[in-house]
Amino acid sequence: MKLGLALSGGGFRAAFFHIGVLARMAEIGKLRQVEVISTVSGGSIVGAMYYIKLKKLFETNISPSNEQLVQLVQELEIEFLEGVQKNIRMRTFLNPLKNLKMSLASYSRSDRLAELYDKFFYRPVLNPVSSEMIKMRDLKINPGGRPAHPDEFNKTSHQHFASQLPILNTLIENDACKLPIILINATSLNSGHNWRFEASRMGEPDAAVSKSLSKIDKNCRFNRPKTYEDMPERPRETKLGHAVAASACVPALFHPLSVSELYQEDCRIQLVDGGVHDNQGIQALIDRQCDEMIVSDASGHMSDETAPSTQIHQVLMRSNKILMDRVREEELKSILDDNDINVTFMHLRQGLTKKTFAYINEPNPITSEPSQTLCFGVHPEIQDAISHIRTDLDSFSDIEADTLMADGYLMSKHQFEEQQTKCQGHWRFSYLFELITSNNNPNLIKHLKTSSKQFLKVFFLKPVISIILFLLLAAIIGGAIWWSFGDQIQAYLDQPLNIETRYDLFIYIAVAALFMILSFLFARLKVLYSLHKSIRQPATFIWRFLAHALLPALGSIFIKLHLVTFDKVFLKAGKREKFIKQRKD
Repeated sequence: MKLGLALSGGGFRAAFFHIGVLARMAEIGKLRQVEVISTVSGGSIVGAMYYIKLKKLFETNISPSNEQLVQLVQELEIEFLEGVQKNIRMRTFLNPLKNLKMSLASYSRSDRLAELYDKFFYRPVLNPVSSEMIKMRDLKINPGGRPAHPDEFNKTSHQHFASQLPILNTLIENDACKLPIILINATSLNSGHNWRFEASRMGEPDAAVSKSLSKIDKNCRFNRPKTYEDMPERPRETKLGHAVAASACVPALFHPLSVSELYQEDCRIQLVDGGVHDNQGIQALIDRQCDEMIVSDASGHMSDETAPSTQIHQVLMRSNKILMDRVREEELKSILDDNDINVTFMHLRQGLTKKTFAYINEPNPITSEPSQTLCFGVHPEIQDAISHIRTDLDSFSDIEADTLMADGYLMSKHQFEEQQTKCQGHWRFSYLFELITSNNNPNLIKHLKTSSKQFLKVFFLKPVISIILFLLLAAIIGGAIWWSFGDQIQAYLDQPLNIETRYDLFIYIAVAALFMILSFLFARLKVLYSLHKSIRQPATFIWRFLAHALLPALGSIFIKLHLVTFDKVFLKAGKREKFIKQRKD
C-alpha cells in the first residue's frame, strides 16, 4: 500500500485542523507510513513547516521513531501558533518601505507574504541564523546525510541504503519510516492546469498522467523540466515562501505569483491558489498512484441560503461558490467510489445533520434529527461553530487554534479507532476534550462564534472597548471641529433663528452646490481644456505621491497601533489559561 496524505486549503483554520490530524497519526504510527504529502493553500503553509522539521529529523536519523514524530508534531503545535499570532495579514502592510515597493509592477502583496512565511515559519526551523530565503530545492531530504531518491528509498525499505551506512544500521526497524515527498499545489492561469512545486522540480504534471483527459483537455501544456538544475537561473532559485504564497494566493485578494524566464516566446506563468483547481489536493495523490489516502479537509463549505440575493455581484459570488462546491464533490466522489483506494476522509461538517425544508401542506414532513454529541465526541453546536471559523491569515487566539486542533485530533481518533496508540503525545489542546463535548460553556461558544468574523472581533468579545472607542472618537472629532470653527459656531448659535438666518443658510448651501457642479463640469468645458491639461500632470503626480508614499506610511502607523493594542487584547481574551481555569472550576 502506498499512503498519501492530503492537506486541504482553508487558511489558518485548515492549518490548525491539520495539526490535530497529524498529532493522532503520529501517535498510532501512521505518519511513518506516509509516502506523499499533497498540500493546498492553508495546508501548504503548515505542510511546508512540517516537512522542514521532518527533513531535519531524517538527516540525523535514517528511520525516525514514533516517539520522535510525536515530539516533532508537539513542537509544530507550539511553533506554528507562535508564527500565526504575529498576524501575517496585518504585517503585510506594516513596513512603509515595502508598501512603497508594492507600487512597482515587480513586487506585490503576494511577494511580501512569501517573505513573511519564510521569516516566521520556515527559516527559524531550517536555518535561523541565515538572512536568505529558503529555496524549494533546499527541501530535498538526504537521509542520514546521504542523497537518496524517495521512491527507491521506500521500495527497498532502507536495506540497500543502510548497507552503505553501517553506523546507522541499528536504527533500522522492520516497519522502517517512509521518506515522503511534498507536493505544493497551485493553479496556472495560463492553461488552467495544476502546477506543483516539489523539492526536485516544479511545473505542470506530465501529460501522460492524465491520458483519460487527453481527448477533452485541449489547452496548451507547459513541459516540466526534470530537475531544477535543468532550469535557467531565475526559476532554479524559486523560493519556498513564493511556492507557498502561490498555493495560497486567493484570486482577487492577492496578486498572482509569476514564474519568469522558464519558457520560450517570453511566456510568463501566472499562478494562483491551488484551490481553484483542486482544494483538497486529491488529484496529486491519484497521479502518484496512492492506493491509500488520508484526506484532511478543513476548506470552506458552501452555506445554505433561504433567500439568496439577486444583486449581480452577490449572484456572481454565489455562483462561484456553487462551482467550487461541485468541484470538491466530484474530486471526493472519484476516490470514495473507487474500491481500489482505501480512503479516510475528515471534514468540518462531519456528523452534522442537514436541514430539510418541507413543502407547504406536506403530509408527514421529515424534520432534522435532534442535536446530540457526535460520534467523535464533539457537541453539534460546537462543531457547527468550528466549521464557520474564518479562513483567514490574521491572528488566531489560543482558544481558536486549540479548538481546531482538538477537533482534528478527536475526529481522526474516531476514524482510526481500530489503530492502537503506540506513543501517547502530550498536547496543549487536550484540556478541550472535555469542554467541547457539550454546549455548557457560553464563553467558549461566544469565542467560537466570534471567530467567524474577519474584522472587529475584539469589539464583539469586549463590547466595552467599542463604547470607549466611540466616545473617544466622538470627543476627538468634536474637539477638532470646535478648535477650528468654535467662534463661528458660537456666534451662529447665539443668533436667533429668523427668516434672515434661514436665508443666509440657503445661500451658503446654494453656493456650495454650484461650486460642486462647476467642479464636475470643469474638465468637460472645451474652453478650459488647455488649463485642465496643464494642471492634470502635477495633480496626478501629487495623487500618486499621496497614494504610494504618504498613505502607506500613515497606514503602517495605524497597523502598528492595531498590533500593539487591539490585537493584543484579542489574543489575551482567548488565552487558554482562562478556559483551563473554567474547566477546573
